[in-house]
Amino acid sequence: MKTILISISKDAMRRNIIDAPFWEAFQNEAKDVHSVIVVEEEKVSWYEENYGSDKVSICGYKGDTKNIFWKIGDFLARAGIDTHSARYYRMTALAHGNTSWATTLLKGIIGKTLVYIPGFKFFVRRLLLSSVHSKQIKAIFDEKKPDVVFTPSMTDIEYDIPIAAEAKRRGVFLLGMVRSWDNLTSHNLLGVIPDKFVLQNKFLKDVAESFIQGINTDIKVSGLPHYDMYKHPEPHIVEKEEFFSQMGLDKEKKLILLGGSDLYSVPEMKHLMVTLNEAIESGELKDMQVLFRPHPKFPCKRDEFGMDALQHITIDDGQGEFTFSEKFISSIVHSELVAHISSTLAIDAAVLGKPNICINYDDPSAQVPYWESVGRAYDTFTHYEHLLETGGAALSHSPEEFVSHIQMYLENPKMHEEGRVKIIEEFVEPFDGKASERLKNIVISSI
Repeated sequence: MKTILISISKDAMRRNIIDAPFWEAFQNEAKDVHSVIVVEEEKVSWYEENYGSDKVSICGYKGDTKNIFWKIGDFLARAGIDTHSARYYRMTALAHGNTSWATTLLKGIIGKTLVYIPGFKFFVRRLLLSSVHSKQIKAIFDEKKPDVVFTPSMTDIEYDIPIAAEAKRRGVFLLGMVRSWDNLTSHNLLGVIPDKFVLQNKFLKDVAESFIQGINTDIKVSGLPHYDMYKHPEPHIVEKEEFFSQMGLDKEKKLILLGGSDLYSVPEMKHLMVTLNEAIESGELKDMQVLFRPHPKFPCKRDEFGMDALQHITIDDGQGEFTFSEKFISSIVHSELVAHISSTLAIDAAVLGKPNICINYDDPSAQVPYWESVGRAYDTFTHYEHLLETGGAALSHSPEEFVSHIQMYLENPKMHEEGRVKIIEEFVEPFDGKASERLKNIVISSI
């Protein structure tokens, strides 16, 4: 029996890999393969209860204390890409007090100088490969003896890179992915090059092969496995009347979905809900209601932050007897449009045929420094600059323009439809419902 070791570092990776259709198909077809899933140590028992079997074993990894050369390699990798997104993260960390001017300046100098010296990327990768050693990971490899290692979040320096480095040193075939569409332009220089690199879309492939990453290996484009259910969403859509009833929505009114951001807390987004509530009260937006979906990073209840005074705003604080996929897909499908701050919801909305509005202004009553403002995301997020170039989203710069854009889409939902098609072409294709099958075939052929 062959053994594959798979790292699942965060809940998002569980959604992308083992909660996606890929996992069931892989388990059914790879009958003579034992899977070892490496998870955060404190979550081992939960994974054993939910995913463990005679074909699946769970191992925990709590992270390691880094030696000086590992720390230097990490620093150079984080500074080792020259993109707008890299500058975004450096300056935002400085604005939040999480780093110093000296460190920020040094990273900026490296990103503008050393990155362009021939051999820099090779040096950083060799340094990491020789210095990243984990006793925990070594023990897992010694015990499980994997034939293949699959690291699906290879920009995760703290988790996937130690596993990938151990595989490369042992000559174990390494299959790699990245977690999301922004990873190769935002996070760091890829520290370990896999033997085969599976990427989810054309944008990621172009970035991987460009000077930014300079990756020369076997690259396959699979599509996004968890988007297979978006291609055929019917089994995951709760009937509108039932969905509205369980969510406490008025079935006689149309719905706007407002997505929470991982960049801003709920209080920082409250002004958007106030604007929408007032527009509905005044009749600017007739027969409308809003479902606010907080980001998992910032959950909230209706009676927090004065939300209970906003009678046309419903907070999704856990109501409804739905699966995560059912609630997420149904909330988009049953909405007239989606509004958000620089979120992946722009892609989700395009895939499910809904207009979307990118909100590009801060609370007018607050004085917000630029590197803490909403605008910085649209100016300096490399992946979002590319998305906006498609013309598939409206960009609202004020409360008045936000309401105007909603009215525009309510009157003509097909507005910017060609741009939404471009979003799919650039960030989702191949979009045929077979991404999980492609990934399964790539994984099985690598074992």
